[in-house]
Amino acid sequence: SIKASFYTPIKLELTNTSNAQTVKYRLRYDADLGLPIYLELNKKEQQGGFGINEVREEFSLNSVLADLPGLFGWTKDSELKEIARNTDEINMTHIRYQQVLNGKNVKGGQWILHLINGEVQSGSGRIYPSYAVNTENNIGRP
Repeated sequence: SIKASFYTPIKLELTNTSNAQTVKYRLRYDADLGLPIYLELNKKEQQGGFGINEVREEFSLNSVLADLPGLFGWTKDSELKEIARNTDEINMTHIRYQQVLNGKNVKGGQWILHLINGEVQSGSGRIYPSYAVNTENNIGRP
């Protein structure tokens, strides 16, 4: 059987008023569970530059990591813990994270961010909103 997935009908826009730029995220969810499985950053092409390759702050790893709790419906007790990092033959860096809630690993809760030249391109995996995880009934692993 083929399992479908779907995108959110509305793109979430987070506005940074200090430089009047907008970061747009597009999330795709698992059709059966309704969990986020793919994150895409909608980027506008950068103009000019004399060959200087700068990381745009709105697409930096720290900026995107700071936005994820709001995108994924997390409480302050949820976090991502880096567990692996590698760079492939096309110079894309893949950083794998384990979802942690109340200090316990969430079983099946892993997320991978994909970066080129320090800018996040996309994310993939499976993430659970904080309200959907019950660590008292051994859903999380220590």
